[in-house]
Amino acid sequence: MTQNHRFYLSDCEDKYDADILSEAVSKDELTALQKEARSLLGEQVFRSCWQCNHCHYHFLEEKDFFLMCWMCDRFYYKGVDVTEYEEK
Repeated sequence: MTQNHRFYLSDCEDKYDADILSEAVSKDELTALQKEARSLLGEQVFRSCWQCNHCHYHFLEEKDFFLMCWMCDRFYYKGVDVTEYEEK
């Protein structure tokens, strides 16, 4: 599961050959990014994310991009899944 991971492109000379990679973010970093993203509610872009539509990997290169994916209902900010999931 890639809940609350940072997504990025692998190093590759041709970015069209790059893989989308992810790594977990710390709880502190996640909390800070969620707070920052909440302040931007109303300014988010509704598009499909790079996981639902692989053509949208270019959103990973946008540094201050707040995205709400209409296909999977996840929120992404600065390449991090900042969706608030219920604790199980």
